Amino acid sequence: MFGCAKNHGMSCCLHEEAPVLTAKVGWLVAFIAFCVMAARMGAYWVSDSLVLEAVFFDAIKDFSVSVFNIFAIKWSMRPPDRKYPFGYGKIETLVSLAQAVLLFAIGGLLLYKSAGVLMQAVGLIQRAVEGDGPEGSPVDMDTIGLQLFVLSLFLLIILVAVQTFFSKKTKSVALWVDAVHYKADILTGFIALFCIIASRQAALPWIEGVFSLIIAFYFFKTSIFVISSSLRCLLDASLQEETLKTARSIVLDVVNNEKDLFEANEQKECFSLVTKSLGRNEFFLVNLNIERAGVSLERTAGIVEKIEKGLLHAFPSGYVVVTPKF
Repeated sequence: MFGCAKNHGMSCCLHEEAPVLTAKVGWLVAFIAFCVMAARMGAYWVSDSLVLEAVFFDAIKDFSVSVFNIFAIKWSMRPPDRKYPFGYGKIETLVSLAQAVLLFAIGGLLLYKSAGVLMQAVGLIQRAVEGDGPEGSPVDMDTIGLQLFVLSLFLLIILVAVQTFFSKKTKSVALWVDAVHYKADILTGFIALFCIIASRQAALPWIEGVFSLIIAFYFFKTSIFVISSSLRCLLDASLQEETLKTARSIVLDVVNNEKDLFEANEQKECFSLVTKSLGRNEFFLVNLNIERAGVSLERTAGIVEKIEKGLLHAFPSGYVVVTPKF
């Protein structure tokens, strides 16, 4: 029937298997995040470091977000129904938007704390110049605590590699945003490690504040990008220009092979293409303007089928609707 959404064959297999794989990866990510949290808890426990206390609480937050992602992915796996005919894929986008807002808030808090650290460092430097500064108080970092913290960074690198690989394979927005978030955590971890070592070797009170500012601005940049991408999806913005160009060229190839049906129009008016993102899937609506009278139903169905097959071949997870108008 003309005007029906098509998503079949290999695309159906991908549509069914990708969410299941995403859910399994979500559990794996949560397990690794729990291991990271446990390692950082041990590092903080044996060292009693304020820096490690901060990254430990950050790990608790990350583990909580990963668990929340599992339920969001599970909800998005629900099949389309009468109320939501295109499925629940945008649930992941909503979760990603919430994570981005949280990341922006953390950046703001980090910016505030960094300013306080820098102001305190300026005061310490002034007192040192005047000869009244206290001796450096290095972080009490036990060897076991240092090893546990380095282990947590190694686990984070593995976690990001897993998320990046499977987010590309499954087109999961939640996994992709979580990977971006954990990349920032790796950066934070290495800076925290640098601050710990620097505080043990030399009195450099300004280092933590400066590098915390860098992390804060990275959080701002990342969160703004994710918020923008999520809002585009939620507000049904058109797909990216490169995708539109590919889709239009596929439809034009079919139209050019059937010139006698569209000769009454200029080529650019032979059809209209409307697109949007469904979260994990793309949606294409093609309106054909057939001017020639007396066209057989069989020939029209053949044109519609060619367009559907061409678009689904280029976009296996997409939904395609083709509506001919006479």
